[in-house]
Amino acid sequence: MQIGDILDRSAIALRVGATDKRQILAHLAELAGRHFALDAGVVLDALAEREQAGSTGIGYGVAVPHARIEGLDRIRGVFLRLDHPVAFDSVDDQPADLIFALLAPPDAGTEHLRALARV
Repeated sequence: MQIGDILDRSAIALRVGATDKRQILAHLAELAGRHFALDAGVVLDALAEREQAGSTGIGYGVAVPHARIEGLDRIRGVFLRLDHPVAFDSVDDQPADLIFALLAPPDAGTEHLRALARV
């Protein structure tokens, strides 16, 4: 699996303005909703629920929010590059400005874990 297998060019947004984690998740959900024919509210709720379980900020300015979403036929990615880094409760306590969201169908199983490892 390559990044290009899960990330379409249409699901990339550069120079995104956001001031907090919730705004970032909302941008991700909106982009996913628009490009993958999903309900943005459902995507936002799933991403927010996963963040409540523990931050997906992996450090070095990178965060990888992820969730399982009904209605997807395969794993999909959404990428944001923020204008300014935002606190993301990352393991290194540094703000994030590179955000790669990974959305998987509920039955993705280990494929979801392999995609996370690839990202």
